[in-house]
Amino acid sequence: MNRRLEDKLYEDFSELFEYPYELLEDPRPFTFHCENGWFLHIYNTLAEVQRALLTHADEMLFIYSVYQHNGHLEVSAATNRGSLTYGFIARATESSARICEICGSDGAALTPMYDPRSGHILNYTRCDKHLKTIFSSNTTRNINAFIRQVTQI
Repeated sequence: MNRRLEDKLYEDFSELFEYPYELLEDPRPFTFHCENGWFLHIYNTLAEVQRALLTHADEMLFIYSVYQHNGHLEVSAATNRGSLTYGFIARATESSARICEICGSDGAALTPMYDPRSGHILNYTRCDKHLKTIFSSNTTRNINAFIRQVTQI
């Protein structure tokens, strides 16, 4: 996510990111690792969480990472109770599979694909327009060759 969008999230929801890092075994700074298309989805989810926390003062939530994983939005957080806020996070994770990571339009989580450049299985959520941006035509040929090879085994 670009810095301007990250800054907007930090500014509007600063209390959700004020994690007591010294309590973690592996302290790390807060990070966003996802594309800009999920900004509005993340923003709306954090607004819901913030409103819910105002009415449930005994529950606390500290978010320390937001990232794309297997075509879904994932949120790493710590809470003292969890039932309320983790419900919002679970719903955001589930619905992210229907939002293009690039532009925020309606999309779909794609079937996992093998990337011969990295040797990893990649998962994305893309709209029809941005589906084409995942791999170059050369990489697509390599993937198709890999698929033909695997299916002949």
